[in-house]
Amino acid sequence: MKIPKSWMGMAPLGLCLLVFATTLPAQDRVALVIGNDAYQHVPTLSQARIDAEEIGETLTSIGFEVETLLDASWKETRSTIETFSRDHADAGLAVVYFAGHGVEVKGEHYLIPIDCNPTSESSFEYEAIPLGFLLHQLADHQNCLRVVILDACRNNPFAQDTKRSLGTTRGLGARTKASPKQTLIAYSANTGQEAFDGMYTPALLKHLKNPALRGEEVFYAINNEVSDKTEGAQEPAIYITGGRPFSFHPAAGATLKLPVPPASALGNTNTTPAASTTPQALTVAAPPPASRQIKTSKEEVQAFLNGWVEAWESRNIVRYSSYYGSYFAGSSYSHVSGHKSMTRRAWMEDKKDKFGRARVIDVNTRNASYDIDEETIILKFTQDFMTRYQSDPYEDTGEKVMLLRREGGELKIVNEKFFPPNVRHSYTSAGDSGLYSVITSFVHDWADAWESRNINSYSSYYADSFQGKKGSKYLGYDAWMGDMGGKFRNTSSISVGLGELDIKESGTNYTVRYRQNYKASNYSDVGYKNLTLQKDSAGNLKIVAESWEGL
Repeated sequence: MKIPKSWMGMAPLGLCLLVFATTLPAQDRVALVIGNDAYQHVPTLSQARIDAEEIGETLTSIGFEVETLLDASWKETRSTIETFSRDHADAGLAVVYFAGHGVEVKGEHYLIPIDCNPTSESSFEYEAIPLGFLLHQLADHQNCLRVVILDACRNNPFAQDTKRSLGTTRGLGARTKASPKQTLIAYSANTGQEAFDGMYTPALLKHLKNPALRGEEVFYAINNEVSDKTEGAQEPAIYITGGRPFSFHPAAGATLKLPVPPASALGNTNTTPAASTTPQALTVAAPPPASRQIKTSKEEVQAFLNGWVEAWESRNIVRYSSYYGSYFAGSSYSHVSGHKSMTRRAWMEDKKDKFGRARVIDVNTRNASYDIDEETIILKFTQDFMTRYQSDPYEDTGEKVMLLRREGGELKIVNEKFFPPNVRHSYTSAGDSGLYSVITSFVHDWADAWESRNINSYSSYYADSFQGKKGSKYLGYDAWMGDMGGKFRNTSSISVGLGELDIKESGTNYTVRYRQNYKASNYSDVGYKNLTLQKDSAGNLKIVAESWEGL
């Protein structure tokens, strides 16, 4: 279905709550840089220290306060992370870069210090640095943006020892633990891939120095460059959970109060015009030069969106790809890992395959609007999509967010994200826009309490009115806690792996569904867990219902 060629005039809408490219003074931008070469019990490396030193120098040159740690032991690394987090509690942006060996064990990622010598998979907790430990140290600072860069997707060093083949066979796999909100994690290679020496960090150094690129865009540029140079053999990945966009570079000039310009609105013939909204005054960086402010019109954005839809429906990959910029990165979405980036190469290969198999593609857009922020157009719309392959049609509906910039004078898509229905995200205009990150963090913390086997901690996540389904029976709060307390006493360990986590909102309820990999010392199972959450009178989330579907 095509977008109507003649759209009705719309009254101005207020700019979305998000202010792009947050810039911070030097004292608010801190970095911890770690590089390990001199491993004592696994093969040594030759480039990690050099990479770390160059990254530290580059971050210092753009105004970061940098601490560098080279060839450090487990004790030194853990202590430094704790001190770094404590000393920079008021930081607005914290970057941690790690170069060295890394390994994935049971869904958790571990950074390997030079004296790491595990004898079993369970001993990694005390021999290596869990990524979860690092993230939780940084997560104590609610207003802090966290960027963790891991150039650690090399071969698993422990897999080479036939007497102790520990962890996955290749470095870092998929992390199934939820990350704190306002976090970006960048990996030098994708799940199951090796990172080629001298490929990722030079690209990082190059694009980190470019003040024209915003935070996410630095990694989109890196990912595309590495993917192209290796012909897809190494596909770096980033995972983003909530947070506000940012810049690695300091603000140019003093900050001041500026009126936010009104957004322009797009719509279809069935859309009722929105009422005019008075622009709000927000604290933002000094205005950019006039040459950096993108010039466009409602008609140009409308024509671009029309053309993009028609190109998608044509299933012509050359025509379709012409709408995408050279720095483009697309995203697939999960509430556990947030948005996982896809390089331009991977995105187009995926689309080319789907175009070849599809008999028909039908795309309808509605409720479209756009905002302008400096040189970027933020285009948002509801998307109804249908494609038919050999069997039944596939359909989905949700909100699409595109970032457009000019390249060679023409509008191009530099980022594209799709959100399922009722998913809260950082581009929404709703006042509760951070709710999905809050719920994700809640589920993560609840799983940690479950793994702790502390019934007092575990029960604090449940409402007094809770009803849980056990088989065909329902148990109230007291019976449920009595049952769980007995299980805690009868097992010596519990591990709860989370995956495919989705959140939906319905009235005052929030429904959470995820794939659960449960392992205890005396029992294990895999299936889907359903949680229903509500806010109590104090505004705290509580579990009011729970059920389980085994696989």
